[in-house]
Amino acid sequence: MVFLQREAPEAFNPGLGSAIFAELRSKHDVIREAIPTHRDLMTAWQRLGESVGLRVSYSSFRRYVMEHLADVITRAQVTVRREDPPPGDEAQIDFGYLGLWQDPVSGERQRVWVFALVLSHSRHMFARAVRRLDQVTWLEGHVAAFEFWGGAPARLVSDNLKSGVVKADLYDPKFNRGYEELAHHYGVLIDPARAGKPKDKGCVAYCTSSCRFGNTWLATHLMFPSNGGVGAGWLV
Repeated sequence: MVFLQREAPEAFNPGLGSAIFAELRSKHDVIREAIPTHRDLMTAWQRLGESVGLRVSYSSFRRYVMEHLADVITRAQVTVRREDPPPGDEAQIDFGYLGLWQDPVSGERQRVWVFALVLSHSRHMFARAVRRLDQVTWLEGHVAAFEFWGGAPARLVSDNLKSGVVKADLYDPKFNRGYEELAHHYGVLIDPARAGKPKDKGCVAYCTSSCRFGNTWLATHLMFPSNGGVGAGWLV
């Protein structure tokens, strides 16, 4: 019952249903534009919550999209296979929502994300659960991944997050100063994904989605590592 109230609150409060529809309808065009630029509906829902303050449950969002934007879903599902880069050439990096974690000391429930760095040729992934999406967390994730692998790839393909990219531009992107310094230290090239081109980082988008839905063991161990805290790194 608690799960249903959380996932479909409008079923228990008919008045809430009309309010939820009104909010979704008011952002209809934004939602339409966002869907093709993300790997899946969950990611689109998360990013809309962060960028435009969308405050509806994922189940409500999904039902609205399936009913009113089915044509966009159909077009977004058309896939063209991208040629794999050679070994050591490229890594893709992103944050993905993992779930809720209950602090064993305070009992407080907190939202937890995963920092993921995927080697594009082998699809091997370094994953680290985090509680913040800031620049420090972004940089620490890179350092931890490079230490784990014992080296760094030649090129880093990331999403255009403010923690790494200040201004997205096809020819002259502006990077966060800390990210530039990290790239200089390790001798790597930052090559952010093009805005609105999710397939530029399809490997990491798929893997972050798998952390959330496709691999319960991984999600559980990232959120509840053996040391009792959030933030352990794992190889998949």
